[in-house]
Amino acid sequence: MRAISGIFYVFVLTACAHVVSDSPTADDLHSAMINRVHTDIGTEQSAYLVCAKPVEVKCREVEEEPGEFVCKYRDAANRREERTAVVAQDAGKWVWLDGAPYCSMPD
Repeated sequence: MRAISGIFYVFVLTACAHVVSDSPTADDLHSAMINRVHTDIGTEQSAYLVCAKPVEVKCREVEEEPGEFVCKYRDAANRREERTAVVAQDAGKWVWLDGAPYCSMPD
């Protein structure tokens, strides 16, 4: 019985580690944000924008759309306001699907 419970414990830890490793990181969100801005307004115009790096990132997978994640985060420039983004992986890269990317002109 002890061996079975030990195996189950290892299985649960492995499953949890897999779920967590599939979630986007702050760096993933930042890259997806920058790519979205480049796509929306063009690389030349967006070259003048600074996108604040997401901090305090918490993501959960969308049940109805496996592989899509809703992420709540704050940005390094304005930690008071919580923001939301929806992202998913496409060809190994995170893609920003919904939510307003927070980018601005530098001071």
